[in-house]
Amino acid sequence: GVVHRGEGLSPKLVSMPHVVNPGEEIYTWGGSATSGALIRWFRDNLGRPEAEAGEKIGVDPYRILDLEAEEIPPGSEGLLVLPYFMGERAPLWDPKARGTILGLTLYHTRAHIYRAFMEAAAYSLRHSIEVGEACGLKLREEVRVVGGVAKSQIWPQILADVTGRPILVPLGNVEAPLADALIAGLAVGLISDHKAISDWIREVHVFKPCKDTHERYTALYGLYRRLYEEIRDVMHALVELQGGEG
Repeated sequence: GVVHRGEGLSPKLVSMPHVVNPGEEIYTWGGSATSGALIRWFRDNLGRPEAEAGEKIGVDPYRILDLEAEEIPPGSEGLLVLPYFMGERAPLWDPKARGTILGLTLYHTRAHIYRAFMEAAAYSLRHSIEVGEACGLKLREEVRVVGGVAKSQIWPQILADVTGRPILVPLGNVEAPLADALIAGLAVGLISDHKAISDWIREVHVFKPCKDTHERYTALYGLYRRLYEEIRDVMHALVELQGGEG
């Protein structure tokens, strides 16, 4: 998301008055319906071996899944995922969109699918970034991430390589509630200004995009955008056959 003065509003993104300065500033964001939820779905439904192994040795199962995904090259060796497992919010606003895994062969493993899920979330982020820039939003070059993605050793690098932007991950266990508390402190005057907030955030680790990998992901991103357009009517027909509206 980005805080701005009201320029570059788009119906494809979500915009609302910023809580600190609602009369002058707008908060715009492009939250997809799934990202972390997609990874959690994989762990619960396809990642039982890693979950059980992690419980036995006291290791986060996501760390084991990350290690396995690190062995898979960018592009997941021909897998392409649409992450619309709950329909999609910004920027498609399509409740009838559905998750898709394209390119599966007998060669592929669960590790391929796991990496392709992370890549799909990165493609979704790039889509929202491009929509924001197309409507005139002035975005910083770097992207800051917190929460589950920030705990991964591989996902931030995938985000950097897909978007072509540096990904900044704060050190320590930084979650959204910390930002809520800082904004509240700013609103009631306990924090002097926006710049003072940076004093509360420790150093960050920077994941820089790799030029060659970014070029490969750009070609795959083009297919990602095409895939939804090509099968959207089929997705909708499946939902309607089930008697649902999304």
